[in-house]
Amino acid sequence: GTWQFMSAHLVKNILAVHGVEDDLESSLYVVLWTALMYRESYMTIVDRTQFIVQIFDADPLVGSGGSAKSNWLVARTDFPQDIFVNCKQLDILVLELAQFFSHRYSVLPLEAHEKLVKSQLSLKEILEEVGPVRTAAQQKIIDVAKSLLLESPAYQKEMGMRVLHSHKAVIDIYNKHLGSSNWPDNDAAVWQKTHPLEKPSGRRLYTKSVCPSQDMTPVRVQITPSGKKRRLAPEDDVVASLDDGLDVLVSFGS
Repeated sequence: GTWQFMSAHLVKNILAVHGVEDDLESSLYVVLWTALMYRESYMTIVDRTQFIVQIFDADPLVGSGGSAKSNWLVARTDFPQDIFVNCKQLDILVLELAQFFSHRYSVLPLEAHEKLVKSQLSLKEILEEVGPVRTAAQQKIIDVAKSLLLESPAYQKEMGMRVLHSHKAVIDIYNKHLGSSNWPDNDAAVWQKTHPLEKPSGRRLYTKSVCPSQDMTPVRVQITPSGKKRRLAPEDDVVASLDDGLDVLVSFGS
């Protein structure tokens, strides 16, 4: 897949198996990257360029592209409260998708899970004790207990992980926002300038480090003519090896 749009899981673990949840998460990065490149934002050129480089263009090192993507999904730092100019609906869509996919990467303390189990058991005991016929006071206690349970970070993560593979859940998010009447009328795409970056010259860049897991399969990433990175399939290694050999000959001859 295109490196910039790969899931945080695949970027962090380049040799990981590609799953449905990775494709669903990629849809967020396609939307966000396109919006940052073609929609005016409240971010400065420097801040927007740094965000694009850190989140989308992280270079693989020792078989890993780092945790910048997953960290952003969980914390959503480096983003202003209002992201895109006169397009609040796009802000809301991006942030809701980020929240949806963040459950895969958020880490909660063991105490949070233990507290969730206790809350579930307590609610169950209350429901069994009061039965179907309840006084107003009893119903209020039950409602408060349910509210605390639903707002629990551990419960939200558990529910989020259940729908992580669901096409329908992700499509519903898109449909909900695309069906809104709050999108601007004049919404033509306009290329947004980025701050110049110093990049190594040359058409291709390969990383040949091995993963820390001692997997001896070479990790290769190719820069395409359009400037995007692409993870090479194993069958591409033969072509890449030939290119490497030519590079060596050229370096000796220069």
